[in-house]
Amino acid sequence: MLKIGEVVKIFNLSHRTLHHWEEEKILSSNRADNGYRYYDDFNISRIKQIVFLRKLKIPIADIERIFKSGDVNMAIDVLTCHLYKVRQETIELGELYIILDYVIEQLESKKCMSFLSSSFAESGALLKSFSENERRISMMKMEPDRIVRLPKMIMACYRAEGESPEMDCWNVVSEFIAQNSLHESYGFRHFGFNNPNPSDESPVYGYEMWVSIPENVEVKAPFYRQKFSSGLYANVTTTLSEIGEQSWKLNDWVNNNGKYIADTSKRWLEEFTDYKSFWENPSENNQIDLLAPIVIATEHGVDYT
Repeated sequence: MLKIGEVVKIFNLSHRTLHHWEEEKILSSNRADNGYRYYDDFNISRIKQIVFLRKLKIPIADIERIFKSGDVNMAIDVLTCHLYKVRQETIELGELYIILDYVIEQLESKKCMSFLSSSFAESGALLKSFSENERRISMMKMEPDRIVRLPKMIMACYRAEGESPEMDCWNVVSEFIAQNSLHESYGFRHFGFNNPNPSDESPVYGYEMWVSIPENVEVKAPFYRQKFSSGLYANVTTTLSEIGEQSWKLNDWVNNNGKYIADTSKRWLEEFTDYKSFWENPSENNQIDLLAPIVIATEHGVDYT
């Protein structure tokens, strides 16, 4: 038996990812009298299987299909389909290798940049091949979709704790939004974040939501009102099924990109950019934006040059 905190550390997963797998019924945990959640040998084995499949780059949606069906033929079909995609990518990357090798050879022999604007470089077939490979290679590296500056806002805030704090929080906040028609207001924004994550020291699992409000909207308990200060954020668009993995990747970029560092005075946020879809048709494939607060490193006494 392993506590959820031990599983997080051993397998480099997030609490949110494990919680999602439990919601999708491909994993289950037991809650002990001390409040901590534990995984038994069967579920530890299941986690190892999921992590292994993720290392093979199998999409999480396909992994869920495998374990929900419990059918080995489903696993074979999914892996065969993925094998075909990998084979295609390998062929295309091989083509890119040949192109790069040829371009370098020509530059070395001609000692002239004009080669890059020659008829060869303008060949439609070559550019198409290069464009497709460039796109695939860029997808292998983790980079934010964009760097954004969030504006100053006034927020109505609510926090829930329990077995499913995200849903508990969502239900209360959605009612507040509807009562005040906030989703129809200019500049409406809707954020959430874990508060707190369960840890070895405490099994408490909480989730908090912030929604932007006009100044004249009254905020009563159990909500509280606060001002949100402007700041830079690295933004990655993902889905609920991929949010745990993408969070780890974004965190790695923040800590290793060389230009920006984490702004520890602000919280990481999840933004529900299409609130209407979340509200009317909740799905693990609904879009969500991850926002990591950052500052320019050189402006804060850190120089990576």
